Amino acid sequence: MKFNRSVFFNILTIFLTLLIFWLIKLAHLEFHFGDGNVYYYMADRLLQGTLPYRDFLIADPPLLVILLAGIKLLIGNQLILFQTVPLILESITAVLLFFLSRQQLPKLAKFIPALYLFSFLILSTTDYLTGLHFVNCLIVLAYFFRKKPYLSGIFWGLATLIKLYVIPGFIGWMIVLFMQKKWPQFKKTAIAYIATGALIMLPFLILSPDNVINHIILHQFNRPKGLSKLNIFRFFIQHDLLLLLTVGFNFYLTKHKKFLIPLLCWLIFYVIFKDLYYLYLGVMAPWIILSLVNFWQALEKKLNCQKNNLGSQLVLMSLIMLFFTQIIGLNFYQKNIQQQGVFTQAPAVAEYINTLPTKPLYGSHEVAPLVALLSHRQLFDHQIDTNAQLFGSGALDKNEISQAAAEQGVYLLTKVADIPQSIDLNQGYDGYFSPTVFEQACQRLKIINGNDGDLFDDVAVYDCHF
Repeated sequence: MKFNRSVFFNILTIFLTLLIFWLIKLAHLEFHFGDGNVYYYMADRLLQGTLPYRDFLIADPPLLVILLAGIKLLIGNQLILFQTVPLILESITAVLLFFLSRQQLPKLAKFIPALYLFSFLILSTTDYLTGLHFVNCLIVLAYFFRKKPYLSGIFWGLATLIKLYVIPGFIGWMIVLFMQKKWPQFKKTAIAYIATGALIMLPFLILSPDNVINHIILHQFNRPKGLSKLNIFRFFIQHDLLLLLTVGFNFYLTKHKKFLIPLLCWLIFYVIFKDLYYLYLGVMAPWIILSLVNFWQALEKKLNCQKNNLGSQLVLMSLIMLFFTQIIGLNFYQKNIQQQGVFTQAPAVAEYINTLPTKPLYGSHEVAPLVALLSHRQLFDHQIDTNAQLFGSGALDKNEISQAAAEQGVYLLTKVADIPQSIDLNQGYDGYFSPTVFEQACQRLKIINGNDGDLFDDVAVYDCHF
């Protein structure tokens, strides 16, 4: 068999890219505060026979919890392995982007996985399991199989069944097919998309129609205003500016709308939607990379014909500049981001809970579900997701739940500020627990310290009962 140097160097470059990415991530493989802890507990409850919507509130479609339940069957009680799921999924996505790029850029496609994995959008979001990385993998698969529209529609549908913010991108893709007058592809993709959603959602709609509508749809429209959108977009632009510029250059040079329209649909949605988070922007990362590949291909074709290899030289310079900015971004990530939100004391909190008499747990959605799993305790009344937005939208009644929790007796777990002990630390719970009930029923038992210097990374345990 003849040795193929090109294939060898492609494999070697991609292998080294994945190896470096994994080494950086595994060096700090720890539990984090965040929504992932809610999903871990929901997955465990699903395996115990409780169902989304019927037995507990979930403000998303159910597929993420179903997939994580399957993963939990494999990993058992080694919950820390959940933290590797984003790494696995984004590694698959990076390899898919290579295969999508190699015909357009046969010499440079091997560098595309590195541009993707070390973009700040991906670096900064892969510390948390939020569903984003399932979404990215599925929508890249949808594009990968775009010439097989039934299969493409299924992947788009599966992505939407994980996170609803896929919908604007799917609408954008359907607009592209419509503008290109690819009627059979448009029709088959839409049919497969609708059928996939109907097939998976139908059992839940039959069992709990009101809860499905209230939790997935009405709650989203009633959520109070979240973080400053200006700050979120500024953070995004600051660290991935060159990648973003390529989208504009691509449209200017090629007038190619295939990637621009889905991106614009997402941006319009983010501007309109009241409760925006930085990780939502991560869904655009694969499309930005595909737009970059399209831009480089057009640049080579246009300028190489006019002047020998000028286009290829400019593409190479662009690649070097992007890698340079990513090295700066990686340094910033490791110094300022990687250790933020780390729940280092989760095992210690669980160990302390196990020294106390048996009572259900309640509290911060970033704390209580993970501690419940680690301590083999249960959460009060299946109240898993206690994000303040759920109370703000009216999906949950804070006073009613707080009263019922205190009447039964619970251990309340909250995140508190890492400040001198002489200052009152009884704070941080008012988003999900009534201050009135707290004053009447709760006594602080212990504070378990988190990272030194990190604000709101200590965990307080209260005994609440009437």
